Amino acid sequence: MSNPVLNQNNRPGAFPVIGCSIASGLLLALFNTFGYSISAQPLTTSLVSQARPAANPNTVNQRLMGQWQAKVSASGQTLTFVFGPNGKLSIVLPSSSNPAPAMELRYRVASTSTSPMQIDMIAKDNKIAPTIFEFTPDGKLRIQLEGTNPGVSRPATFATNATVFDKISNATTLPPNARITQTQTPRR
Repeated sequence: MSNPVLNQNNRPGAFPVIGCSIASGLLLALFNTFGYSISAQPLTTSLVSQARPAANPNTVNQRLMGQWQAKVSASGQTLTFVFGPNGKLSIVLPSSSNPAPAMELRYRVASTSTSPMQIDMIAKDNKIAPTIFEFTPDGKLRIQLEGTNPGVSRPATFATNATVFDKISNATTLPPNARITQTQTPRR
């Protein structure tokens, strides 16, 4: 029996090719497993990293908890990250289908004493994609996804088109219009 997630013919309208801004990014590496391509729109306003004292790791984890959404196409499609307890990360993929496909990963905040802070995205087979993130002064979450892949060094700075998310909810569960279609959670 063929996997409907991997078979593009069984998912009409679910994933048009949106572009190539994140072509070398973490999401491409993760989504290539499923045959998807996505991109982020370039940031239209400047965000400046500010040197800050080391944050309490528990406070940072609490601040991450919830649903974060980023616009990934000019047509308004969005990518949603849901940071949950115990290092659970669900990613709701941009889609015109209902329910939207989602995948489950793990994450860990690797350092809160660096600027920018460090986060690891952990995929299937415990492959780790190290990257950086920060909370902007206006409460957004900026994550460097482009160029972030397992086996590649952690970026030191943000690219101009780093993905910027708005917090849309404190809920740590999938939105009702999404369904996990593929689990990438590593075995412990």
